[in-house]
Amino acid sequence: MSRPSPGPDFTLRGNDGAVTCLTFDGDVLFSGTQSGTLYAWCLRSRRPMWTVESHAKLSVLMIAPLSVQRILSQGRDGLVHVWQLRDGQPPIKTASFKSDHHGFCAACVVTFNGKESVIIPTDNRSEITLKDIASAKTAVTLSPRNKDPKGYGMVMSLRNFTQNNRQLLLVGYEDGRVVLWDLLSQSELSSLSISEESVMCVDYSSRINRGVAASVGADIHLFSLSGDLQLLNMKIVEVTNPGFQSAVIRDDAKLVATGGWDGRVRLFSAKTLKPLAVLCGHTEGIQCTAFSPDHTLATGSKDKTISLWSIYK
Repeated sequence: MSRPSPGPDFTLRGNDGAVTCLTFDGDVLFSGTQSGTLYAWCLRSRRPMWTVESHAKLSVLMIAPLSVQRILSQGRDGLVHVWQLRDGQPPIKTASFKSDHHGFCAACVVTFNGKESVIIPTDNRSEITLKDIASAKTAVTLSPRNKDPKGYGMVMSLRNFTQNNRQLLLVGYEDGRVVLWDLLSQSELSSLSISEESVMCVDYSSRINRGVAASVGADIHLFSLSGDLQLLNMKIVEVTNPGFQSAVIRDDAKLVATGGWDGRVRLFSAKTLKPLAVLCGHTEGIQCTAFSPDHTLATGSKDKTISLWSIYK
């Protein structure tokens, strides 16, 4: 008889909608909902420190810490907000600018040329821009070399990283390909087709030269980068139920956690993609996953809950 899967250590309840994004920052967990609300959860008391409505009650796609006690949020209303944090009190919005993106792809924050910046798709099909957060000016534009007006379809997922002193960006597209970009030269370095359907999530660890990507199908792909930065497919694992919404590699490069449309969390070895466990703690599809610095796993779901797990710590 197989052993039952372990349950979560704790479940955070009280979200006003499906949980759409999660970010750890010290002993605080930030979350956003489909109803446009930002939450700051104290991990010691496991209660909200504050909530604030934002983004015209449309989905919060991303929350990221910035310098000087600030956070940035991105919503489906096509806006990016900068918030000043206050001890135990709701934050104050200090700046806003248009992102020109009304889809579902979460942006990512990066330091580029010494400036805090945000990488975000536009509504111009496959186009991506890098904007300086302080000035809201566009510093980089990435457009596919494909001359088809549809490009590679919509941008579905982003993951920025640095390797060999080069600032790189992995992009998952609607047509099923993953493309590696160089931000400084604004050039497309390599491409890997993993599916005939949208690439919903992509992550990469320079520590072990392994990346994962998954789509709306039932396959999760393990890839690596060659010395000349070509994307190399290494392994494919098929799961029982199709549909991945999130995949994240833990910072020690030992574990991959994925969130599925079937409400299950699947854990794999980051180096080999060997399946390790299936966790059942949600009644609806998982929208987002995140690891804390101490390797606590948080999962957010359409069922309006956040589960906290300490497995494989």
